[in-house]
Amino acid sequence: MRSPGRAVRVVVWGLVLVAFALPLRHGLMATRAYVDGYWSTANQVGESNTSETFTWKSPQGEAVHGIVHGLGEKGYYDEALEEGQRLGPLRVWVSASGSAHVDEAPPESAMVFGYGAALAVAGATAYVMWAMRRARDPS
Repeated sequence: MRSPGRAVRVVVWGLVLVAFALPLRHGLMATRAYVDGYWSTANQVGESNTSETFTWKSPQGEAVHGIVHGLGEKGYYDEALEEGQRLGPLRVWVSASGSAHVDEAPPESAMVFGYGAALAVAGATAYVMWAMRRARDPS
């Protein structure tokens, strides 16, 4: 017959494994999204600095036209551009779906969160195991 203590340990270890696996999966999925995307340099298209269309090169060397996300949040349009000047070149990260983001790749923060949370769970588990072993055998 199994003891109730063993059943509790199995449930606790199961919860620890889930608490470790979920953020680790989040980090791995974000890493996959990051690797599927690419970095490029975008230049503004059009004669005025108010155009929201940019062009950049794909890894295959083809010109891609689109909108770059995050320009307003980063303050790029706050710069004093004279008439006829264009915004660019900008460092952009382009996702596999074609969405371009200025200066940062959104999956980077998801990778930090996922791997950081998994590391925190592993560290907390190791500390609890160490503390329990030390309490049981103080010598």
